[in-house]
Amino acid sequence: MENITNYNILVKYVNDPRATWAVGGLGAIAEFAWKKDEDVFFDIKKTRVFIKTPRGSLEIKDYDTAKLIPYFILPKNSDFWGHGIAFCLPTAKAQMTKRKTLTELKPTKKNTSLFDLGLETTNVDCLVCTNDSNLLGMLRKNTGKHLFQNSNPALYSIIDSSPKRVFVSRLAKIVVKTPIPKPGETTNPGPHTHVFPEMLVTKRTHSANIPIPSGYVPTLLLFPPNPISYEADSTPRLNIDDYNTFRNIYDSLAPPLVRLLRKQAEKMINDRCDPENFPVPKNQESRTALQALMRELVYKSTIDPMTLARWKKRFETNGS
Repeated sequence: MENITNYNILVKYVNDPRATWAVGGLGAIAEFAWKKDEDVFFDIKKTRVFIKTPRGSLEIKDYDTAKLIPYFILPKNSDFWGHGIAFCLPTAKAQMTKRKTLTELKPTKKNTSLFDLGLETTNVDCLVCTNDSNLLGMLRKNTGKHLFQNSNPALYSIIDSSPKRVFVSRLAKIVVKTPIPKPGETTNPGPHTHVFPEMLVTKRTHSANIPIPSGYVPTLLLFPPNPISYEADSTPRLNIDDYNTFRNIYDSLAPPLVRLLRKQAEKMINDRCDPENFPVPKNQESRTALQALMRELVYKSTIDPMTLARWKKRFETNGS
């Protein structure tokens, strides 16, 4: 990638079937990905990025207004890492409707009805769209009620009917047409949604492990190809091209002090310095960035394994 811009990052990863996109908050999220062998439609312009498959779609607008936050993901009991990029807006601009009860909305297409699930999420509106007469009757009968209140029958009707789900933020929209897994069933890769009532009560817009700066809210998440995500049934591995692409993005967009910390640590490890001479990072983002670096350096032939082992013993906590 020649220039690290919002548009170039979007184009790079929208065209990569190994990338995953997400819209939502903690407890309510929609994900989108596509496969090489399915029918895919692209419409990529400077003002709008759109991709559609038979299983769902992703639309992104106004992405130049977003602040991009790259970050690392450290799974427990693993020597590998993942990474993501959060597209953020100032908190005031990221606010959605935050409806508290099931609400019928004006549909955007004929012969369909649109309902807000009323999950009161800050950075996403969670909607269902249907023309199923039985589901419509149940939803209209329970409008004005909380979806999870007193075993609301509308919830079970939604699960049984699997209507089209539409999750919308100020930057992006994901439409999911795949069936909702029944209890005990596995969620298949590709477009799908998750709603967890026990997590919604926290009213958080994101995991505490994502280093979103104060005053900002994520409105779109991108998960580029990374060592823990290449194939669901394969063991983690390093793809050097994918690694170099994300590292260039990270080294361009991460906070300057975090970048400096990683640069200094890498030099000291390369020079076989004692880890006791390196200060313990003071915040979670810096600790995670340092731990990720040590996992990355395992794959550099110039690094002394014994030195790296001493650094890992001092700083690696086996997951953040």
